[in-house]
Amino acid sequence: MLKLALLTKKLPSSLFIINVTRLETDCRNVGAFSDIYIGEYKGQKVALKSMRMFQTMSDGERARVLEKFHYESLIWRNLRHQHILQFYGIADSLFTRSPCMVLPWMPFGHITKALEDMRVSSAPREYIKKQLQTWAKIVSGLQYLHDEHVVHGDLRGPNILIDNDLSVRLADFGLAVFAAGASQNYASSRGGNVRWMAPELILPEAFSLESMRPTYASDVYSFGCVIVELFSGKAPYPQFTRDPQVITHVTQGLHPSRPLPAQGIEIPDYLWKLATKCFSYRPSQRPTARMLASMVQVPDAVSDRPTEPQRGLCSLLAHLLFENSTEHGRIFRSKPACRTETQETTGSQPGRKPCKGSRASKLWIILFKWR
Repeated sequence: MLKLALLTKKLPSSLFIINVTRLETDCRNVGAFSDIYIGEYKGQKVALKSMRMFQTMSDGERARVLEKFHYESLIWRNLRHQHILQFYGIADSLFTRSPCMVLPWMPFGHITKALEDMRVSSAPREYIKKQLQTWAKIVSGLQYLHDEHVVHGDLRGPNILIDNDLSVRLADFGLAVFAAGASQNYASSRGGNVRWMAPELILPEAFSLESMRPTYASDVYSFGCVIVELFSGKAPYPQFTRDPQVITHVTQGLHPSRPLPAQGIEIPDYLWKLATKCFSYRPSQRPTARMLASMVQVPDAVSDRPTEPQRGLCSLLAHLLFENSTEHGRIFRSKPACRTETQETTGSQPGRKPCKGSRASKLWIILFKWR
């Protein structure tokens, strides 16, 4: 359907839906360029996202931007994934001069509040495990978007919603790109979102880029910021009260600092190392969403032994992060000396000496590198 629409430049009639009812006159939430209302569609409670920016446009500009909005909406409507918010369609007669996205209503709101409640009610170890499970779901949705050639463009806590099954749903992807084409004041329209922005989006000329258009790599940078946000319960750079301070900080090659312990829970070293990889100043040095998905597929394996999560995930992260690097290749082609059972702490069996290319010796090398 999407390919046909792009080829013929004709939108499918199914994109536009009728029999949508607006239940309230006052909006429930105000975003950078939209307002959220409660509505009803096919007997279900829905969110009505009214695109406020259209109200002040001239007729000519509105027609141009509306076409882009329709195609971004069509892309979203064709996506199907358990961690992507479903898109029902567009209702274009509920608001004066403003098209409206019709989406499932998420009763539990966005993830920041949900994790804050979890932090209060869970033991530290259980909380970290739930955090891992949450990040795995976020990355699963992000990988799906990238596999479908869709850049999210605005990955942050308020755009990560919690559904009726208490699972994660990514929302509002593509809207940042759409807004970029709709407004000359794109950066200012995003407001505090600059705290999740990659350096190449803040200062594109330093990277020989012609625009602030988000990329797969900038999504990964934003994911690192989400790790900081969700673990601290605050937006990145809480030490800065104004966005220009953040911009100066980022363009100097600096990134969000390690979150301070919240209620006695400190971000584990291996997760912070993952975040710093996402913060690599050069986009090409960041892991891909597919790599991230492999790195965080371990929540169910977390055991009750306090050393196990760090050892297992750290080895997995190191292997995936460095397996294609020249330095890592030299390490794995080398021949480490055999080590006795008393020297080896993981992976060995009584009477055996893990040597050469054994999994245990490689693991020891990886962990040594990551210390």
